[in-house]
This record gives sequence, C-alpha cells and structure tokens, in this order.
Amino acid sequence: MAQRHGHPAAGSKLSAARERLAALNVQLARHQTGCYECSRASGVAARFCDEGWTLAKQIARAKAECRREPAGRPVAPGQGALW
Repeated sequence: MAQRHGHPAAGSKLSAARERLAALNVQLARHQTGCYECSRASGVAARFCDEGWTLAKQIARAKAECRREPAGRPVAPGQGALW
C-alpha cells in the first residue's frame, strides 16, 4: 500500500524565526549580566545602553516576524489511517 505523506506542521521560516528570537534573547541576557545600565533598566527599553537598545529592537523585530509567519497546516493523516 502506498503511503501519502502530509505537509510538515511548521514551516521552515517559522522555525528559523523562533531560533533567531531564542538566540537574541540569550544575547540580551548575557549583555545584561555585564552591563550596569541594562541590568538596572528593569524592562524599560528607554534606559538601555546603545548595545542593549539595538538588541531590544532586534528582539522586537524577531517577535513580529514570528507573529507574521503562518503556523503551517496540520499534518494530514496518511492513507489507511483510522483518524
């Protein structure tokens, strides 16, 4: 019996955008451990230093990219599947 393969659940663009967002979050966390201004900013982006501000902008853009990308279609069941 021939198998019919479904489409992947998540697109490659969405997974790449999520990986980029995770990497940027790690970069900002590492920066905040060494930067006095950014560690004291407590979530107020206007109080970040220049490098922290740049990372915060990149994170905002990556989050927007994750929201814009469609989640993809769910995987269709193969031929002969019960559900």
